[in-house]
Amino acid sequence: MPQITAMIRLKNIEKSYDGHRVLSGFSADIGDSETVILFGDSGAGKTTLLRLMLGLEKPDSGSVDIAGMNFSAVFQEDRLCAHADAVENVTVVTKTLSAAVAEAELKRLLPEDRHHMPVSELSGGEKRRVAIVRAMCHDADAYLLDEPFTGLDEDMQQKAMEYILEKTAGKTLIITAHEEWQYDKGRKIAVG
Repeated sequence: MPQITAMIRLKNIEKSYDGHRVLSGFSADIGDSETVILFGDSGAGKTTLLRLMLGLEKPDSGSVDIAGMNFSAVFQEDRLCAHADAVENVTVVTKTLSAAVAEAELKRLLPEDRHHMPVSELSGGEKRRVAIVRAMCHDADAYLLDEPFTGLDEDMQQKAMEYILEKTAGKTLIITAHEEWQYDKGRKIAVG
């Protein structure tokens, strides 16, 4: 196996919540342009690892080195602006993204007649697709996707994965999953 030049280095991470240890001595190096699947049971610490990489939380001990990277993320909850439509939710990620570009990107995963509806009126799966497109439209060094295909049927999961892989080509991609076998791309790292 080739040596990884780490862009993200997690070393001896310890993290507990209310006395319950979630991560114990977790270490991993994630390379530039690498696709990684963090898999494990619910509560194993996958989301916590993403939050640590994003700087939303600090480890109890250990270190997180992200080498000055900027990130784009899909969280478990969609975090969309409910009153805004799908196009507005996508264009909010960058000042230079036009509505026309946002619509072209949304067409890849969402029917056109859903683009200008308030996202509060979209189904759970449609909201998820808007969240994915929004994250992919942000130019980042690394993309962190927490259970990105929740609420999507098998065909849409495949279509969304193809879209994500295309948009993140040459970038670092980290996806959390419950099962290792859910994804055939990337290096698998067990959590928990």
